Amino acid sequence: MSTALVELALDLTGGLREEDRHQRIVSGLCQAVGADASNLMRLEGRVLVSAARHGLAQRMEHRRFHIDAYPVLRRTLDSAGPVRMTDPEGMVGE
Repeated sequence: MSTALVELALDLTGGLREEDRHQRIVSGLCQAVGADASNLMRLEGRVLVSAARHGLAQRMEHRRFHIDAYPVLRRTLDSAGPVRMTDPEGMVGE
C-alpha cells in the first residue's frame, strides 16, 4: 500500500478538525493517484460548494456551482463511484 494511502487512513481515524481532515483527504488523494488538483465538494440544496481543495486557485474557495448549470456535475452526482474529470465546461477558468 502506498505511503500516501496509509497516511490518509491514519488521518481518517485521528482527532483532526473536519476542515483539516477534508484538506488532508484531497491532498492525499492527489498524491496517491497522481492528480494535479482535486476538489472535495458538498451539496447544499442544488449547489455544490468547496469543502477542501488541492492544486486549485484560492478564488475557487468561495465558488458555488449550481448543478443545473453544469451537466458534468450532475453526471458526477449520479455516479455510483469516484469521477475523474478535466474542465471541459470551463468551471475552473471562469
